[in-house]
Amino acid sequence: MKSIALVLVLVMSTIKISLYAQESNLAQSIIDETNFFEEKNGLVAVEAEFFYKQSNSEKRQWYRTTTDQVAKVGRDEDAEHIDGASNKTYIEILPDTRVTHSDELIRGENFSNEAGKMAIAHYKVKINNPGRYYVWVRAFSTGSEDNGVHVGLNGEWPDHGQRMQWCEGKNQWKWDSKQRTKEVHCGVPKEIYLDIEKSGVHDIQFSMREDGFEFDKYILTTDPDFKPVDQGPGAKIKWSEPSYYKSISTSVIENKTLPVDDFPVKGTGYYQDAGGRWLAIKPHERKEAETTTSFNFKSANYDVVFVGVGENDGQSTFTVLINGNELGSYSPSLTHKMFEEGKDFNALWENVTLNKGDEITVVSKIGSSDGKEWARARWSGLIFAPAGRGKEVMNSTVSNEISSESNAFAKINPPKGRIAIVADGNSPDPDDLGATVVKIALLRATGLEERLVHYSHSCDLVRVNRISEDAENERHALMQTACDVTARRWGGFDGLKFYDAKWQMDQTIKDLASAINSSTDDDPLWIIEAGEPDIIGYALDASDKEKHQHVKVITHHPANDDAGDFYSWQQILDFGVEEVRIPDQNVNLKVNIENWDWAKDHPDPRIQWLWLIGKIAEVDDVVKFQKGKWDCSDAGMLLYWLTGATNGGLKMGSVDDVKSILLGYIDGGMSWMKSKNSKGPSPRLESGEWESLLDDDLSKWTVWTGVPEPSVKNLPSDYKRAGEGEEQPPIGLGDPMGIYKVTRDANGDHILNISGEVYAGLTSKKSYSDYHMTLLFKWGEKKYEPRLERKRDCGLLYHCYGSHGAFWNVWKRCLEYQIQEGDFGDLYNLGGTFSDVPVGEKGRWDPTSNLFKKRNSKKSIDYESPHGEWTRVDLYVIGDKAIHVTNGHVVLA
Repeated sequence: MKSIALVLVLVMSTIKISLYAQESNLAQSIIDETNFFEEKNGLVAVEAEFFYKQSNSEKRQWYRTTTDQVAKVGRDEDAEHIDGASNKTYIEILPDTRVTHSDELIRGENFSNEAGKMAIAHYKVKINNPGRYYVWVRAFSTGSEDNGVHVGLNGEWPDHGQRMQWCEGKNQWKWDSKQRTKEVHCGVPKEIYLDIEKSGVHDIQFSMREDGFEFDKYILTTDPDFKPVDQGPGAKIKWSEPSYYKSISTSVIENKTLPVDDFPVKGTGYYQDAGGRWLAIKPHERKEAETTTSFNFKSANYDVVFVGVGENDGQSTFTVLINGNELGSYSPSLTHKMFEEGKDFNALWENVTLNKGDEITVVSKIGSSDGKEWARARWSGLIFAPAGRGKEVMNSTVSNEISSESNAFAKINPPKGRIAIVADGNSPDPDDLGATVVKIALLRATGLEERLVHYSHSCDLVRVNRISEDAENERHALMQTACDVTARRWGGFDGLKFYDAKWQMDQTIKDLASAINSSTDDDPLWIIEAGEPDIIGYALDASDKEKHQHVKVITHHPANDDAGDFYSWQQILDFGVEEVRIPDQNVNLKVNIENWDWAKDHPDPRIQWLWLIGKIAEVDDVVKFQKGKWDCSDAGMLLYWLTGATNGGLKMGSVDDVKSILLGYIDGGMSWMKSKNSKGPSPRLESGEWESLLDDDLSKWTVWTGVPEPSVKNLPSDYKRAGEGEEQPPIGLGDPMGIYKVTRDANGDHILNISGEVYAGLTSKKSYSDYHMTLLFKWGEKKYEPRLERKRDCGLLYHCYGSHGAFWNVWKRCLEYQIQEGDFGDLYNLGGTFSDVPVGEKGRWDPTSNLFKKRNSKKSIDYESPHGEWTRVDLYVIGDKAIHVTNGHVVLA
């Protein structure tokens, strides 16, 4: 009997340990710290189970419930509620010891009216548009003691994030956004919100108020009238850039890379997962997949690193073959997260002989831990390190920090000398389209266009089978268009000819050789190798050998170095030029296409043109690996040169660096533009292309003063009010009331002060067309009749015509950029004018809508600064088109 009792004790002990291990897994994060959710157009949705960590979880914590996993932690009397849950998963605070009102309430254990004290789930959310965000939560409540939660921001728990409450809709998934108060226990609508003042990645947090709370999903929205339905908008997990694969691929500068982008997908059994970051298999369709690509790098011995992804549903198996012969197989270890990257999930084969043209094949077989849920055999590519350096790649560390947009300008500090650029573009990869327009724009934006002495494209002299003759001819035309149109639109390149290297080969070689022959120690030539090296080789061969010591060739990718049909990279170096090698620029400059939305949405056609050319490359039908990408990676070499080259130049430039330089030129200083406390637009005048409209005497303006309210005193002596019941006359031309006064701030900038005592208008004496007008506006405190109880109101009137006083006895007929509290950017049609504005169902501007409104249209989103701070107003008028911009955001067009 004693032995039986002992066995029973051991069995029970084993079961208990296993149960706790399972429960612990259900409370752990299943996404990585590099994952986040991103707000767009004032809205973001997040699945509750995708918290990246928990804190203050000693007594209570959140546990996932899925279709096949249910945590049993202490008391939890209600059944699981998977039916109707978004993503078939939700989280619950356990244990649940206060189910009914009769159960004992223990503060600090099963109840916490203090926000941020217990069971906090953390979420990373990237906010692009700062402002007030109303919080909606989808919850399941079965009674009166599981229907409350708190929401916080970055470790702070503001009053309007406390005591979210659900009363209606028991025993079902229910969206709500109400705050419990002493007076209204079931909650007041529109009182749960977070004021997010800065763009960037923020920590959104939910903490326990009552245990047993079941949480499915939440939404942040700037629209106070928004109401989600059903399961609400989709929640999309985002990954920080650069990816893990890209980051470790640059750990050794001589690495050669074959990311999954370089492998075919169609017909292989794979699909592109995580926005193209990984290849993976859909388990319900197949269990195995295979894909093959060519090794087009220099023949040598390499350490081969296979970069896999750990998964929590099973261990998949990957087999790598070279020319059909197995190199090795590997199964990444299991992880408790949905997916995880790192050295523990990679494989290494050392000192492998590879020859240019070898076929590299990856075969994947999905695995399962329980026969029910299957892994997806995710992987991100292979890295070929110099023999003996594979472990260095495997052990390289990657930052988990999620990047936020920086408004700082990249420091422009070019080295002495001139610049020459040799690009391809006629090869299968269309990336040189985007890189070309960006390079030309960067040179113009930095004022260094005169340092460019040679530009040639289409330098791939021998067509490969992957691109047809017709498709290659299209590329020649597209590349020439990219060069010529960008140069014309941005200006400054009148004396430069853009050569087609293949179709104008002799002239191209002669022109580049001439630039080489002009090189000296004080005026060296920097050549950017943005394609195959053959044209550079021919030009070096045709030039004075004594000049080669003054030539420096910048390169970033061995795919170019090793692709020559007539010259190898070593032969280029044998000419005596200096090699300047920087890391692979694809890491930061080949990005998801939405990272360039700022250019697509920018009102300036020069910026829009850049986006359009990059988009043409993205929809190219020759290769598939550019789908969903905007690639200007070769422009990273120019960015390196512009910022100092070998004297501290940016070796890993980013899209934000490109953006800051280009918008700094277009907008006169993007960092200033976004500073709402700036005192005026004078920094924009440095370009010499701007006209200041303010001076001490308002000499460029005419003033018309309208009808004074009966309460107005100190009227001009010659103004006569009409009799009672008669229409009152305007004061007319001039400003005898002193409504407009110009002062100067501490920097000497003019400030226009408007009293607002009487309706009046400033009208420019000069007419303008095709212009960009900018101003900064800040509200005062005093109000006058008839607006004592109304919003403060002003306006920017444009397309003004006819007589003064046509509208309300004050203003001319015109269109108005509304400047009113809460309504910045609305369009009003004064004096019978009309317009065509695409609007959505609520009458707000929607550029995708086919419904047009003729009068008085609402902006898309409110971007006005808080009261007492400056708001930036920009008006673009081109022909009969106009664009309203508030604090850098297009709100109506």
